Amino acid sequence: MVQRVAQFHIVPDVLPVFAPTMDVQLFFGRYRVSPGAVVPSVLSERAPTLAVQVFDKPERLVTIVVMDSDVPDADSDSFSRRLHFLAANVPLSPTRGVIYLDKLDPKTQVAVPWLPAFAQKGAPYHRMSIFLLEQKVGTKAVPARQKETSAAAQEGSSGSVPADAAAQEGQAAEAGADATAGFAPETVLDVRRLRDTYRRRDGFSLKSFRDRFPVVPEGFNLFRAEWDEGTARVMVRHDIPGADVEFRRKRVHSLKPPRKARGWEAKHQGPKYRHLWKYTHRINTPKRKFVR
Repeated sequence: MVQRVAQFHIVPDVLPVFAPTMDVQLFFGRYRVSPGAVVPSVLSERAPTLAVQVFDKPERLVTIVVMDSDVPDADSDSFSRRLHFLAANVPLSPTRGVIYLDKLDPKTQVAVPWLPAFAQKGAPYHRMSIFLLEQKVGTKAVPARQKETSAAAQEGSSGSVPADAAAQEGQAAEAGADATAGFAPETVLDVRRLRDTYRRRDGFSLKSFRDRFPVVPEGFNLFRAEWDEGTARVMVRHDIPGADVEFRRKRVHSLKPPRKARGWEAKHQGPKYRHLWKYTHRINTPKRKFVR
């Protein structure tokens, strides 16, 4: 995996320094994807499954980030990044290493739902990076339980929240407490804060995310997305704009002046050397390779 990180320039395009310490395998249904392989658009409609092998004993919480590092920006003639999936507070241990991204709790774990991988016609392949970031004790993130308690206190004092909404929030809090039971409150991220911060998806920066929240990148995998025969249908089904856009390379003409033909053949192309034309290549007649 370290070779893939260097081969696809994950460092320094996504992170300045990174060395994975977890073994992460990627599955789309029953299809096991090799690191860096091209995945058809139809196959990527459903969120994949991760088989993670950690090499130390303690159980921990991880954050899962799936991002596209090669989103073309025609206005600035460059590339940007897009967030395709974000989930936090996912338990992981040596005996609990299979993570089904489509079965995570949408209220207490999933901050940004899954978006299929796609590439527009004419664009180069897109690097779809999957990062697992371990949630560690820090002071940058606000604990989820503390924020829910303060929000409930404010709502109770104002009396403007309906009873059914309060009940739904209470059920979500209980589900989140079950998923994060036994972990330090400082390691639990606020999913509602993540959802409000990264709901736009575009312009996502993993480096800024790492600096903003107490997480450390530990696991990594990669697959690629290209335009194929099913990409347009996938984009239409998921309301993704740009299915009718085609990118074309702009031809850049050379600024050097035209050069005259040189060499022995260029000197022997005149009528004086007509008897040698059958042995030499005619420079002035490119359609006819040899003159007999």
